[in-house]
Amino acid sequence: FIEDEDPTKIMMQYRTRRRGFHYYVQGQVKEIAKVLFIYTRQMDNKLDCKLKKQEIVFDTAVFHYELTFDNTGHVEYVKSLENRTESSMPIRAGVLFEMFPFCILYEKDMTVRNMGSALRNCI
Repeated sequence: FIEDEDPTKIMMQYRTRRRGFHYYVQGQVKEIAKVLFIYTRQMDNKLDCKLKKQEIVFDTAVFHYELTFDNTGHVEYVKSLENRTESSMPIRAGVLFEMFPFCILYEKDMTVRNMGSALRNCI
C-alpha cells in the first residue's frame, strides 16, 4: 500500500510471508511503470525503485520502497482537491437525512447536532 506521496516520489509498503519475493515485486513495479509511462506518452519519465527498509514482524516480512519519478498526476490531484468546494458536492445534507430517517449526527464533543425525521418523531 501507499504510505506517502508527493510530486517526486511515492513511499510504498509491501508485506508478505514469502521469503525473497520482494525482488519479484520490485521488478513488477518497474515493469508496470514502464508500460504506464508509454501508455500515457511520458517517454522521458523513469521510475527508480529503492528498498529503503526491511523488517520482520512475527512471520511477516515488511518492505518499504521509495519509488522516485515525476509524479505530476499527484500535483494535479492535489490542485483539484483544493479547488473543490462544499457547494460542488452532489448531495445536500438534507437529502441524506431524508434517505436515512434514523440517523444521528454528532459534534466532536458527542453532543447531538441533528437527527433523522423518524427519530425526531419518536422524541
